[in-house]
Amino acid sequence: MYHWQLQQRDYLNAMLSVDKFPHALLFTGPDGTGKKEFAIDYAKKLLCSSGADEACGQCHSCDVFLAHTHPDYLNIAPADENKAIAVDVIRELIVKLTKTSQFGGKTVAIVENAEQLNRNSANALLKTLEEPTADTILILVCSFPHRLLPTIRSRCLQLAFPIPEKQTALSYMQQHGVDDAELYLQLSHGSPLKACQMAGTELAEQRKSVLKSLIKTSRGQAISAAMKEIEKIPLKATLDWSIDFCDDLIRVISQGEQAVLTHVDVREVLCKMAGCCQVQALYHFRDLLIERKKQSNIALNTQLLLEDLLILWKQAF
Repeated sequence: MYHWQLQQRDYLNAMLSVDKFPHALLFTGPDGTGKKEFAIDYAKKLLCSSGADEACGQCHSCDVFLAHTHPDYLNIAPADENKAIAVDVIRELIVKLTKTSQFGGKTVAIVENAEQLNRNSANALLKTLEEPTADTILILVCSFPHRLLPTIRSRCLQLAFPIPEKQTALSYMQQHGVDDAELYLQLSHGSPLKACQMAGTELAEQRKSVLKSLIKTSRGQAISAAMKEIEKIPLKATLDWSIDFCDDLIRVISQGEQAVLTHVDVREVLCKMAGCCQVQALYHFRDLLIERKKQSNIALNTQLLLEDLLILWKQAF
């Protein structure tokens, strides 16, 4: 549990102390804020026999939890970030939730990336939310709650996990030895965990490759050369960085050199590009990026997709 999550912990503990704890929770917030980690830590606390504000880490329940063998703890997640949670997985979860707790207390289940429930799996889960089993607690963790069925959202207590204050995030990153903490925090839209994952890793170099390809293509470089730079980079990352770069360029065009940017390390380049860009074509390119990102969980021909995007990008200059 991260120190910027104490408010959420205290809120849940207060409900627990007066026996008003909900049977279903929905943790929402941007990626990289630690909501999944909080869910796991709080599940451990709910199963802990100490009754303390946080799990004691010393009782038998905590021991088996840490060993990943707790019989009353269930955790499901998509097999892949681009795949839906199958209905069979949810049906298996429901069967397990109907069984009596082996430790004589609560049964806690976490569904990670709950926005990746498909219609069938969501409807199967909804039946459990409508008719919960006694002493079971279900925690859904979700970055895009609008993708969930409204009926699922309405049957859960929603708890938000916003990005922490900037100084709190920077302090955490500096404690973990991250150089250029401000840059990486900006690149990660304020999410300290994502920033730490990027800093000093292959991700940081991949981002530079994507930006280099966009910049050189705008100056007339052949699309085939750009493809060599980016074709092996994960598609989702390429699309995310490209959207941010496009947004930065739009901000510079509309707000000038002092615009607040995501890719702050290429401000000078963006300012030069702003003077030779066709704005309507730029918006069209951005719309297509967002559309392709929505389709990224579908099997696509990545090479053709990138080539089409680069052609459109080149036409904006």
